[in-house]
Amino acid sequence: MGTALPGMTCHGEILEARQRFVLRKLGEELSDKGWYLAGGTGLALYLGHRKSVDFHWFNSNRLQPENLAQELRSTSLSVEIQGVGKGTLHAVIEGVQVSFFEYTYPLLDEPVRCHEVGVDLASFEDLACMKLSAVAQRGSRKDLVDVWAVLQRLNMRDVLRLYKRKFGVRDAGPVLYAVTYFGDAERDEMPEMLWEADWEQMKADLQRRVREVWNVEI
Repeated sequence: MGTALPGMTCHGEILEARQRFVLRKLGEELSDKGWYLAGGTGLALYLGHRKSVDFHWFNSNRLQPENLAQELRSTSLSVEIQGVGKGTLHAVIEGVQVSFFEYTYPLLDEPVRCHEVGVDLASFEDLACMKLSAVAQRGSRKDLVDVWAVLQRLNMRDVLRLYKRKFGVRDAGPVLYAVTYFGDAERDEMPEMLWEADWEQMKADLQRRVREVWNVEI
């Protein structure tokens, strides 16, 4: 079970009713088995900056997707398995898109319990690094929005230091380039924001933050 951090606000308002229902039914049991919520929903529960429609759960233990699928089907919930692969399972549970991933990168800190919705979240530092990794793979608009939101709390230099430690890399150049590449993101729709924010201003802010560290971090 994750540790509740003093003073942490869990922004349950980012969730729809059916998302809350799924978390209440599954969150604690999954947490007890080593699963922690990350992705856009995990980050939005920390920051409250936007809505997020799906759940991404991660676990360092070996994932046997067929066994997990059977466990999910044995609950009282409506479960539709959409796909399984090595270390992954994708499903729709009570109308909510849910994915499970075997994820062996080390945690920088223990997961944090969000008591309001009954689920363990990856630490904010781990989520920040995972978002940078997602942007490095494909810079979707929602992931770039999330990186921008992270940088309202942490500075770029600190996030890069954590990223290097989590993923064991030394060269930050590729991820810095990815944070300022908007070609794919321009084709995406804007996520439903709860913060006052403008896409053009976000891009300018990301470019400025990268310029500030470019010569130091690469």
